[in-house]
Amino acid sequence: MQSVVLIGAGNVAHHLAKAFSACPHITLVATMARDKKALVDFEAFGPIASLGRPITADIVVIAVSDNAIATVSGQLQGTNSIIVHTSGSTPMKVLSQHKNHGVLYPLQSFTKGRELTYDEIPICVESNSTDTLYKIKQLAGYISSKVVEIDSKKRFKLHMAAVIGNNFTNHMVYLAEQFLQEEKLPLHLLVPLMKETVEKWEDTSPYDAQTGPARRWDTDTIKNHLAHIKDSKLRKIYTLLSQSVQETYREKDNG
Repeated sequence: MQSVVLIGAGNVAHHLAKAFSACPHITLVATMARDKKALVDFEAFGPIASLGRPITADIVVIAVSDNAIATVSGQLQGTNSIIVHTSGSTPMKVLSQHKNHGVLYPLQSFTKGRELTYDEIPICVESNSTDTLYKIKQLAGYISSKVVEIDSKKRFKLHMAAVIGNNFTNHMVYLAEQFLQEEKLPLHLLVPLMKETVEKWEDTSPYDAQTGPARRWDTDTIKNHLAHIKDSKLRKIYTLLSQSVQETYREKDNG
C-alpha cells in the first residue's frame, strides 16, 4: 500500500486521481491545487485541499504545467516524501532540491471525460536513487502494466516524437475537418480510414504502411489537389508533406 498526494487540477491530474482512487494498493490522501475551487470535479476521487497545507504521504505527484513545476516544488520544502513530476519534457533535476525525487510520466493524451484503459498506458519513470526508483516503479505498476525506465534525455526525445506523431497529426485532422466543412462534408467519413492507419502500425511500420498520391508519385492528382486548396497555409503544408513523402521513398523507388 502506498499513500499519495496529487498536486494539480488539469487533465493529467484528473485522470491520475481517477486511476489512483480506483486502485486498492493506493491511498489517495488528497488532491491539492493552488485554488481549491478548481478541484470541484475531483471530490469523487477523495479529499481535496488547497496547496500549502502540511503533506504526509509516501509520494507527492506534481501534475501541473511544465512552467509551474519548479514553483510547486519550491513550496514542498520540509517534506520527507518522494517528489515526482509527470512532465515529458522537463528534466528530473528541476526537483533536485528534494532528497528523494523522480519522474512518473504517463505517455498519453489526456482529456477530462474520456474513458481510458490505464493499464495500457506506458508510464516512463526515473529517479535519483535505486531505492526511490523501486518505489516509483511500484506506484506506476499499480496502475499500468507498461512501466519503462527512461532517463531525462531520452524522455525529452520521446516527448518530441509524441508531439510530432500525435499532436501534429491531430492538427492535420483539424485542418482536414475545416476543409470538409467548406464542402458541407462530415469528418466522420474519414474516421474508419484513420483507424485503419493506426491499426496497421500494430502489424507493420509506418514506412511500409504509407499510401496516397505522393507515395504513388501521382503528380497529376497532387497538382489537382493543390489547385483546389484555397487556404495558402494548407497549400504549403500539403506541398511540404508531399515532398517529404516523395523524398523518403525516392531512393527505393528509383533504385
